[in-house]
Amino acid sequence: PHAATGAYERGDRTLDVETATSLELTARYASADVRFEASVYRARFDDFVALIDSGLVWLEDDDEIVPAARAPAGEEALPVLDFRARDATFTGGEVVFGATLGQWAGWDVRADVAGSVVRASFRGGGRVPRIPADSVTLGVDAERGAWFGRIEVEGLASQDRVAAGETETDGATVLNARLRWRPEGLRGASLQLDGRNLTDEEVREHASFLKDVLPKPGRSVRLVVSADF
Repeated sequence: PHAATGAYERGDRTLDVETATSLELTARYASADVRFEASVYRARFDDFVALIDSGLVWLEDDDEIVPAARAPAGEEALPVLDFRARDATFTGGEVVFGATLGQWAGWDVRADVAGSVVRASFRGGGRVPRIPADSVTLGVDAERGAWFGRIEVEGLASQDRVAAGETETDGATVLNARLRWRPEGLRGASLQLDGRNLTDEEVREHASFLKDVLPKPGRSVRLVVSADF
């Protein structure tokens, strides 16, 4: 039993070495006011090692493994996950675009957008478990002398491309903000106020083993004082 994954894990001493052949194409452009980078990739794995749901559960009180349908109601049970090696293919891409918007009331204003997507499946059928959902982040930051501020919106799509034994994960939209002050004459010193998930959304990471019982933190604000010496 593994508390960190909320599962009963079974290994396999006969697993072979995992190998992969991959191809990635990247394009970049940068000027004084614009930057752009995009990449796409495809990787073919032989003997990709993954934790696969077996359809069984481990009963803690009886120390017994039984089919999930036979688990007594109310009894502590953990899903049984097996380490298995299967050929798999991953396909995905990322894009980042940033631009200088100009000056506003003495502030240098910039904007950026970033997105990522990945698809993964086993050759012969079936999806690879715990694959992150598509995401996109839009941010605007401004700088003036010793001051820097940023506000960003992060969007996570729902994940309905699930493997056997997984549940779907709802999407979410998260608002983050940051304000930093670097006092003149104190090199390396800064005072920073960070706000995360300011709208207090319920966010669950599909790649997390515990996402059904443990969401990401809600609204949080922290003050950070740092100095280099």
